[in-house]
Amino acid sequence: MYGGCEQREVVWKEYNAALLRQVREILLFIRDEVDAVKLPDKFVHKGPGRPRTSAHSLAKAVLACEYMHLPERQAQAWMGLLGPLLGIKEELDDWVIGDAYGRPDVQYILNELFERSKSSDGVLSGDGTHVEQSRKENYESKKSSATGGWLTTIIDSREFVQAFNDDAHEFEAMLELIPQVDGDSLRLDAGFLSRDVTNLASDYGLTPYIHPKSNTSMARDGSASWQHMLLDFTTDPVLWLFFYHLRSHCESFHSSYKRCFGHVTKRNDRRKHGQTCARLTLHNEIKSIYWQNMPAN
Repeated sequence: MYGGCEQREVVWKEYNAALLRQVREILLFIRDEVDAVKLPDKFVHKGPGRPRTSAHSLAKAVLACEYMHLPERQAQAWMGLLGPLLGIKEELDDWVIGDAYGRPDVQYILNELFERSKSSDGVLSGDGTHVEQSRKENYESKKSSATGGWLTTIIDSREFVQAFNDDAHEFEAMLELIPQVDGDSLRLDAGFLSRDVTNLASDYGLTPYIHPKSNTSMARDGSASWQHMLLDFTTDPVLWLFFYHLRSHCESFHSSYKRCFGHVTKRNDRRKHGQTCARLTLHNEIKSIYWQNMPAN
């Protein structure tokens, strides 16, 4: 069932050229796509007093900071250099850039960009992971007091993020995410095994592949979707597991996401959400560039 494949040789000259093209395309993406988002009237300043710094300029600064891994103090200098390229006309200091992560109008732009950045091939997988705020939170003795929080995502087989939640535990978050995605099937590990999750996935047209636990009863009770999933598992477990183990893309995504973007650096919940949304938008755009440049087999 699992066919082998040849290891592709890395051509470093082409690889480095691809990385340089990615930088250019990401910066142009930030400039053009942020400007294309129209703010609702409730975010447009019309009253007396000094207008606030442009939300579009701040959204560009946030995305550039996350892509380049810049703290706010360094970002102030970099935005002075990159501002003309990104279309930032204001002078942004470090405090303004840091505050931008939690501004509602900036978050509106980031959420719009995330929605526009995703596409789905229908083969979905979901999982949750702990996002750390320091390296110490990786130690087992520190996990009970960790402050980073949870990140729960649903991705497709190309690792495009379809939906995310960063303010609830993974099980409760998954119940909120399933209605937000479009696809044909959904893979989850045994931690999500429940009739509620199975029924919800089926109600939204997703064939559930949720790995049974060792003590799961195979008796024919429960809803039709629950019975159908367990019947498929017991009838042809090899074929069922072949489809289920496509969920490894979700594990791969969480690993690469943490390695690429590092720890959460914000403490305020609103700013954490802005940072996560910006990072996932950039991840989707990087994946889009990767697949566009992938040579046809």
